[in-house]
Amino acid sequence: MNRDFQFVVATILGCLLFLAPEAFALPVLADDPFETNDTAGTAYDLGTGEIWEMSLTLGPDVGDGDLTDFYIWTATADGSFTIDITFLHASANLNLILFSDEGITKLVSGNSATDNESVSWISSAGEDYWILVLPFIGIGNAEYDLHITGPATAAPTVPEPSAALLFLVGGAVLMKRRPR
Repeated sequence: MNRDFQFVVATILGCLLFLAPEAFALPVLADDPFETNDTAGTAYDLGTGEIWEMSLTLGPDVGDGDLTDFYIWTATADGSFTIDITFLHASANLNLILFSDEGITKLVSGNSATDNESVSWISSAGEDYWILVLPFIGIGNAEYDLHITGPATAAPTVPEPSAALLFLVGGAVLMKRRPR
């Protein structure tokens, strides 16, 4: 009698384990709305300013086998900015790389073994930066959040108050003329 057995061999705390492949099933995730942003040339333009993008997806079993996500972000001012991605490390170990020059020149990368990757850089106003998110060794499906902060822009100019001041008293608005 011929029987084919498939199993995964793992060593945990010095013990050799034989596990069914179903024990390692990866979550099935759909493409995020920014696909197809798999190359620097097809990078999704995030625009400028502070960015919060939630529930982005990446992995070999996501949509069309999405193993890289590229984004373009434009700095609004000179100064320091930070890019963070947060994800569940148990699903996939993601890395974060920042490029300039249309995704050619690598500026900085984050390679932690935690649920967060973070990079910081000093920007020039109007400069475009390419952000690459990819799995450490190309395995695992992950959902991640992307957050970009800084550089700080100048605070808006607040006009001087006019001769009339507004006071809110018990829900009624009263006008009082300021003495000259």
